[in-house]
Amino acid sequence: MRKILWLLSATLVIMLPSCGDDSGNNSESDEIMPLKIGYEWQGTESQFSESGDLIYSESWSFRIVDTVTVNNEKWFIPVVIVGIDTTHPLEMYTNREDGLWIWYTGRDSLAGQPVLWAKYPAEVADSFISGAQLAATVYVESIDEKINAPYGEYFCHSYRWRFDMLFSPIDYYWLAPNMGMIKWEKFLPGQADNPYLSKQWKLETFVAR
Repeated sequence: MRKILWLLSATLVIMLPSCGDDSGNNSESDEIMPLKIGYEWQGTESQFSESGDLIYSESWSFRIVDTVTVNNEKWFIPVVIVGIDTTHPLEMYTNREDGLWIWYTGRDSLAGQPVLWAKYPAEVADSFISGAQLAATVYVESIDEKINAPYGEYFCHSYRWRFDMLFSPIDYYWLAPNMGMIKWEKFLPGQADNPYLSKQWKLETFVAR
């Protein structure tokens, strides 16, 4: 799930207020993932074998670097930084009244159409179509799951994302309102179609530049 979610060293480090922190503050906005140029979610991605052994760990960050306006709507363009390599995931994001939307942009021009990536507000058991070419379904698993990450403890909305086909990978991601990405996991089909944890990431630092 190097997209994102999805989604993460600067001189100024701040924690945005969220429904899951203990700051006692309220954000002026109410978004499942705040978007602004310079925002960066940093953590460590770990990959595991089917037997549960750690294969590798490396830094993985999601940084907002630019914006573009399409039909009077501002979209935010990210890069993904893995170790020392920076990649452009060919997607962009915006918040709408019903949650966080993603637009898979393609290499040369806008491709496809915007799709909902994280419904907010949401109710448990909500589901919606997502993914490039509308080939995936996302299910809302929880709206108040407590996640302990290195950067803090948050009450999160959790989502389960998978392609509409048998034996496909399953992505889980946890977002805290007004803070954004806290954790994500990828499960792959194992023996006898028993999914196993392949990759995991947790928020270690949030940076605003």
